[in-house]
Amino acid sequence: MSNVFILADFSGDKATKTTAELATAAARIGAVTAVVLAGAGKGAALAATVNQGPIANVLILESDDFAQFGVAASADALANLIKEKSPAAVLIASHAFGKEVAARVAVLTESGIITDAVDVAADATATQSVFGGSTTVHSQVSHGTPIITVRPNSVEADFSASSPATESASANIGDAAKKSKISSSQPLVKGGRPELTEANIVVSGGRGTNGDFAAVEKFADELGAAVGAPARFAIDQYIRRYTSKPYGIFLVNVIGSFIIGLTFTKTDHTHDLFAIGFAGAFTTWSTFMLDIYLGFELKRYREITINLVMSLGFGLAAAYLGLQIAG
Repeated sequence: MSNVFILADFSGDKATKTTAELATAAARIGAVTAVVLAGAGKGAALAATVNQGPIANVLILESDDFAQFGVAASADALANLIKEKSPAAVLIASHAFGKEVAARVAVLTESGIITDAVDVAADATATQSVFGGSTTVHSQVSHGTPIITVRPNSVEADFSASSPATESASANIGDAAKKSKISSSQPLVKGGRPELTEANIVVSGGRGTNGDFAAVEKFADELGAAVGAPARFAIDQYIRRYTSKPYGIFLVNVIGSFIIGLTFTKTDHTHDLFAIGFAGAFTTWSTFMLDIYLGFELKRYREITINLVMSLGFGLAAAYLGLQIAG
């Protein structure tokens, strides 16, 4: 049976349920080996939490370089392991860190990559849902080792207990991966609700809340659910108390553009957190386009022209201002 790698996913010092989801999908292709990237002396403790799903082996790579050099070191170590072991495929969680690791690994191993898969078949055919879920795509990697990122919560995981065999391997990280060093980092302060990627239930609200998310949050707490992207909606609804014009969406997109510019030259972790994570969820250029379309349908040509010019102009200007402030 062929061997398939998954990159074990962790939240703090515990494997996430995404790891079991990756293992479930990978087991359709072959025997699953979970790769654990850990700091020196920390691998065994992390590997002990990789105990759910059809995982046959856990392979531990330890190095303090993972913390010092971030995603570049992680990708280099994984790429060198792939070159040595030649797995049939590699599955990685499709979040900001995972997708950047996957992209770098694909380049380093000269392999094809498929991102944001929602399912993986036994022949490593990946299923993707695109264009807002209106189109389903089936694709295969035709060159090198298939590198596939899988969206959290998209695969129904096998959470059965497992006792995989554990072994260690050398973390081979080249000098090219050590050109940018992380000087400091701060763990995220988490609330009592589950993270969106870990939540089985996500609660959000509509315009009937009038910008007051208290009832939505209370309902989410009763269900043990996560609350989805309330900041953007709350700002938009607050502005709509005073005007029916799309100033709320305009303000949200300009603020988000400024944050992207401000963090563009920062470390990978800072940029991922604020630009991709927060600003990516906070902004809504799709709603902006919907407002343009609805204005066109209602023949409000002057209004949509002003909205189009001001949104794009101020958005670019805000991003440039953030970039200049960041230096």
